[in-house]
Amino acid sequence: MLRIATVAMGLVLAGALAMAGDANNGNGGNNGNNGNGGQTVKRDAGLVAHYFKDPIEWDGNWKEGAKPTVDAINWTFREYKYSRIEPLVNHSFIRRGWFSVRWVGSIDLAPGNSGQGAGDGKVKGVVVPAEGVEVTFDLLCDDGARMYVDGEKVIDDWRPCAAEADPTAHRIAKVKLTPGPHKIVVEYFQGESLLNDDRDPAKLYWSCDALKIPKQVIPAAHFSHTEEDLKDYEPSIKPADAKTEKVDVNLITGPEKDKGGKK
Repeated sequence: MLRIATVAMGLVLAGALAMAGDANNGNGGNNGNNGNGGQTVKRDAGLVAHYFKDPIEWDGNWKEGAKPTVDAINWTFREYKYSRIEPLVNHSFIRRGWFSVRWVGSIDLAPGNSGQGAGDGKVKGVVVPAEGVEVTFDLLCDDGARMYVDGEKVIDDWRPCAAEADPTAHRIAKVKLTPGPHKIVVEYFQGESLLNDDRDPAKLYWSCDALKIPKQVIPAAHFSHTEEDLKDYEPSIKPADAKTEKVDVNLITGPEKDKGGKK
């Protein structure tokens, strides 16, 4: 009888450990994207884009055709205007200047995790190894750019630049990604936009030799967002005189209601 009882207790313990293992292996794992005690977080497609309006010509500190001499941090992310869901980061802003954007959400090596199912950890039939793979990110922006992955700042180049004339407008970062969603934040500001039909880019590319992914704008199927991302509008670095009070998120659909400053 003692032996039977011992075996039975062992089976119960083994079952409990297996269930605990399953609970810890949901989407996100140790990436901090599960929350709710290990329950799977509801995800919807796309990134949340939070738009801010900045002072035209930075209140006289950025004259037309001249380089500003003031710190860009104090003239960007000045006035929150609205938020909207965007499928990916692939913009050419035409004749539009004096604004900042904060894209917030998650990125996953496996497509189809953006609100369409749990995914199977595969990219075009290639299994993403548990230990992860190195991914090269290329963030092309005219002007300033920052990027965070899982809370770590991997790109920080908050300055004006001309994308067509300045090769350093391509900001490169190599990041190791494991299977599952990873928190991503991209911040960007656009200063002056001088020429007719001037196209100022904000584009996020990636490539991965291990998974045979060529350099490409990251497809929409790899991005998702949560309810928390809808509220996460505050920039990582605020201007020195930034307002401290919280505001309600103004979530819009369709074209933006505020075009920002023009000249």
